[in-house]
Amino acid sequence: MSFAIRTFALLFFWHLCWRFVFSGVIRQSGFASDGWAFFKNGFVSDLVFVTILTGALLLIDRWSKRAGRFASYLLFGTLVLGFIFVTGYFQIFEKPAEFATVGAGLGTIAAEFFHSALKEISPEIATFAVGLLLSWALIIARHHSRRLGLHFGGAALALPVIAILVSHNLMIFPEAPTREAARWQGSEHTNPFVYALLKSYSRKKVDAPPQEAVAAAGELWRSRSVLDSAEIPATQVKRKHYNVIFYIMESTSSKYTSMVVKGKQVMPVFQNLRKQAFVTRRHYSQFPLSVNARYNALMSAYNPPNKNWLPMSEPNFPAPTVFEVFKDAGYRTAVLHTASLDNWSYRDFLKNRRIDYQADMVTLAGPGVVKTSGFSIDDRAYIAPAMKFIADSKEKPWFITFIPVMPHHPYTIPFAEYELYSPAEIEATPSRSERLLKEYLNGLHYADATLGELVRALENANQLDDTLLCIFADHGEAFYQHAGNYLHALQLYEENVAIPFIIYNRKLFAEKKVYPGISRNIDVAPTALDLAGIKAPPSFMGVSLVRAHRPNLAYFHTDWENDISGLRDGNFKYIYRATENREELYDLAADPDEKHDLITKRFDIAAKLRSEALKARQTQRDWYMKYRGR
Repeated sequence: MSFAIRTFALLFFWHLCWRFVFSGVIRQSGFASDGWAFFKNGFVSDLVFVTILTGALLLIDRWSKRAGRFASYLLFGTLVLGFIFVTGYFQIFEKPAEFATVGAGLGTIAAEFFHSALKEISPEIATFAVGLLLSWALIIARHHSRRLGLHFGGAALALPVIAILVSHNLMIFPEAPTREAARWQGSEHTNPFVYALLKSYSRKKVDAPPQEAVAAAGELWRSRSVLDSAEIPATQVKRKHYNVIFYIMESTSSKYTSMVVKGKQVMPVFQNLRKQAFVTRRHYSQFPLSVNARYNALMSAYNPPNKNWLPMSEPNFPAPTVFEVFKDAGYRTAVLHTASLDNWSYRDFLKNRRIDYQADMVTLAGPGVVKTSGFSIDDRAYIAPAMKFIADSKEKPWFITFIPVMPHHPYTIPFAEYELYSPAEIEATPSRSERLLKEYLNGLHYADATLGELVRALENANQLDDTLLCIFADHGEAFYQHAGNYLHALQLYEENVAIPFIIYNRKLFAEKKVYPGISRNIDVAPTALDLAGIKAPPSFMGVSLVRAHRPNLAYFHTDWENDISGLRDGNFKYIYRATENREELYDLAADPDEKHDLITKRFDIAAKLRSEALKARQTQRDWYMKYRGR
């Protein structure tokens, strides 16, 4: 009985401490989380959870002392790691225990997640984690020696309490919520392990769109504007077999490309290239996650309407990428990436796409190549191999896709010369969100410099004037502009999906040509192919932006946590939260920061865009069924 009482008391103590520490983490992310409410609302679920675990241990101990001892070691070890995982993982993805992608091939990006999580460990989490580890040691030591157990006991009980004080002093008071007054996703009561169990085995099913919303039989929905009928005129261009580069910037929102820090442009190279380029001003990612965003651009198609993302679930999907189209036109093709092509199973996705040369951090590594994180190397490492590939192409045109890693989280650049903010300045910044943004801007400044070195290499090789340099991003990056919206995959606000896109060629565009409409990543490949005089295949869902065409609307989607779809048409932005059955509407001309929801005021606009969103969701399904040959 004493064993059961001690076990119950320690487990319950951990739970109570965890709730107070975690309430600080939640509050820091912009949610109005009351620590006392978080404790009170979860009291019953914690009590039931701990009672069940204690009862199970007691039964095992009655059956066999040895088995009881082993079970207690295993249980406490699992809970220790679970608490640390839950609290640390929230810092990255803003959820208590996100199981949205387990089973979807994420073993390939374990290094990325691990190093990102390490970056996010804060003083209160570290203190709490040490207390948990000592508590685990206490349980083991108590079985072997009462004296040894006492040595661990004080620290094991004191450190979680210290963590509470640290979390509430460093996090709650300086970071009191100023963004939203909403409760943390309405689920402050959630026990982390119950949450994990439920997320692993059940997800709310979203109803299919009503029949009247489905596109006409035999023709897929083509995402034309329903708010703007003025045709976009053609851009006068000279078509020929240009060399083509897709430069897919990482985690770059449009808003950051023009930022100035201490009188210096964050992206001076990009801003200079815009002066002689085809420039878009309202360009969108179709999915704010690299795995989907890349094939949205490479296949000119939307992502499938599920979490079985294509490179992992169907790498040999029988629709062509832009690599095959250029290859059929006589081009040599290459892809260079400074992380691993095994991430998100991209190597499998690309291996049958008739690519002449593939390189990643393994093949690009060598003497003098610096690691920028635990899962990437200096982006400049791909410039010399790319120039050799170009030289080896001789008279043949070529198509190269560059996939740099910076400024990907955790925003680490081991190159002081690219720092807009010094480490001391960052450390002195009181707000976590501001510190993260400063680190990110340093990384973006370095990423821009890398682009500049590539441009100079092309210039020195006399390749620049015959090359279309298509520069765009996979997705944006968020820093709590909306509560809980950090990184990129959780939401569809402008910071997540509004990205830059230009096509640089100083001969073709002697002066800046500004595209007046809304453009999408699915339009990049059709536009590049058109400029190169190559016909796009019928599977491509985008349009050539240099041809006369009806205005587009942009559709985007995410299902990292909740199933969310969105549209940008004219000045309006519509968001449909399918999992929650909730809608939002913003006028971006009057409210570019998306703070004033108009869903109850502009029923006319909402009704039109709702219909288009449902058609888009159905088209996601229709397209994949059609090109599977079913």
